[in-house]
Amino acid sequence: MQLKHKLNTILKRLKFKPRDFTFNCAIPNELGILVALPRSPGRLSLVINTVASLIQYFEGYKVIVGPESARELVTLFFGEQADYLSNFEVNEEKFKGDKEIGVIWDLSRPPSPYKDLPLFLPSADYRISADPETYPYYNIIVATGPVYDDITFSEKQLSLLNIPIIKFRPSIRDLAKRTVWDYLIFKGHGQRNILVFIDVSKDEELDIILDVLTKTLPTGVTIIAPRKIEKINAIDLSPMGSEGIVAALALTDLFIGGDSLYLGVADLMKMPTILIDTDITLPAVPHVHVWTKDMGVGALAEIITKSV
Repeated sequence: MQLKHKLNTILKRLKFKPRDFTFNCAIPNELGILVALPRSPGRLSLVINTVASLIQYFEGYKVIVGPESARELVTLFFGEQADYLSNFEVNEEKFKGDKEIGVIWDLSRPPSPYKDLPLFLPSADYRISADPETYPYYNIIVATGPVYDDITFSEKQLSLLNIPIIKFRPSIRDLAKRTVWDYLIFKGHGQRNILVFIDVSKDEELDIILDVLTKTLPTGVTIIAPRKIEKINAIDLSPMGSEGIVAALALTDLFIGGDSLYLGVADLMKMPTILIDTDITLPAVPHVHVWTKDMGVGALAEIITKSV
């Protein structure tokens, strides 16, 4: 499948010819749009508000392209408004009839993994990227600068092109919240315990976090995680699906994570967050603290105390 995809890409590169194009910084909102998500789970989650803004602005057919691992979460938020395709599902057959795409918007930081995407969508007049190396496949290069945090980086692109930015808030059904609460109680969560959502992948980080949590919050901690983590005694939320995981996050007292698919969701909820040892960046806001190993365990304990 991947070999066939690569062969098709090579053939389309050979046929690709840039077209004359006039742009006055106004993109017609009646067009259809394809939004390409960052491959990094954390950065993907941090563009959710940007995706919501684009989906609201454009009135034509909408499709989101991203990793298969993000399908369930993205569909939870936008499934009624947009289709979702994994990276290798994109081909011209997907965009016929009333599914015409006029805008391709790549939300990745450079270097973009979507350089060849416009080759499969010849009808798209507006092809937007922040990576200069994607030209001429992309014909509008938005130079937002590398100094911006990962949320501002994507939202700045919209501002530069006069797209209104909305304030998206995840909407979770009360039934989902009640169901996940019952699940947590069944799994041993004490109602007086502090609920901590952890999504980090490095064993060394897990050891430090667990040790500091138990010493800093001796009254009781329940750790929950979006998947099974063998190393720590955390409640595995994966059986609850994305809606259940987001519902659990809404009940959480503290989020600790790095390159996590749920980082942006926690930020949208204004959840007290400790960003762990990652090059992902968030705006300087009161509910977010950053910790790296070189800061020491004392600093982590202080941050946890402040956060809860």
